[in-house]
Amino acid sequence: VVSACTLTPIAEELIFRGFLYGTLRTYKLPWWVPAIVVSVLFGLAHMQWNVAIDVFCLSMVACALRELTGSIWAGVLLHILKNLVAFMVMFVFAQGAVG
Repeated sequence: VVSACTLTPIAEELIFRGFLYGTLRTYKLPWWVPAIVVSVLFGLAHMQWNVAIDVFCLSMVACALRELTGSIWAGVLLHILKNLVAFMVMFVFAQGAVG
């Protein structure tokens, strides 16, 4: 739970919205161009087509948060909350429905 819901989101945000998005923004493109590139790569990195739209949208919002705040930390918090909700739905609430 700790790894999937906190450590992984922190690492992914550092890589995708910190390093990659930050690097692409130095080319003075409109913010949405690097956001789309980063979000497509983020979706591909998850290697699951059934969640591709979900992670693409999460990434676009995280890029917008990075642009608005100048920091990755709002995106980190969003990502952690999203993973916690997904974990609860898949592993906690689903157990009650089955059992």
